[in-house]
Amino acid sequence: GGEVLHISVHTFTPELEGEVRTADVGLLFDPAREEEADFCKRFQKSLFKQDKELQVKFNYPYLGIDDGFTTYLRQKFPKQYLGIELEVNQKFIKGNKMEKR
Repeated sequence: GGEVLHISVHTFTPELEGEVRTADVGLLFDPAREEEADFCKRFQKSLFKQDKELQVKFNYPYLGIDDGFTTYLRQKFPKQYLGIELEVNQKFIKGNKMEKR
């Protein structure tokens, strides 16, 4: 009966088909769902407190409403579920260790 916040974590390639992706972190959500949008705004502020130079973009490099598991769960649980996808640029990963900028 309560609300569920589901955060799935993924990575994305820094370049795809010759296009350089210009974010360090992407926060994916359904913009029609106010609670998800509000959560992502707070999440972005929290990330900026850790590193003001991070490039954090909403619904980038993918749309938060693309077909996937979060979309399925939003349909199954329309009022109780908040589905956020955290996308991290793979440029920070080298040899299975996080690289410092």
